Amino acid sequence: MRKQWLGICIAAGMLAACTSDDGQQQTVSVPQPAVCNGPIVEISGADPRFEPLNATANQDYQRDGKSYKIVQDPSRFSQAGLAAIYDAEPGSNLTASGEAFDPTQLT
Repeated sequence: MRKQWLGICIAAGMLAACTSDDGQQQTVSVPQPAVCNGPIVEISGADPRFEPLNATANQDYQRDGKSYKIVQDPSRFSQAGLAAIYDAEPGSNLTASGEAFDPTQLT
């Protein structure tokens, strides 16, 4: 029994020796927002249009104990953020409203 305790103590000491604290803290870099450096091109036929809220996709929800509410009146809403990027495989991606997204159909 004493040999087992001795082995456990030696293993614990070796594991403790694996850690080091030389007084330096690791700095975490803040992610920078993505910047588009490409040319701005007018796309004909891509005019914004009003679409009613989708009853299955646009509902209030909770995630990780936090509640989120869907904006019902977007007329005074403005927010910048990251966009979703879909895979290049045709027909393999569904949007939040359940529509199939095919990037090859974008012209």
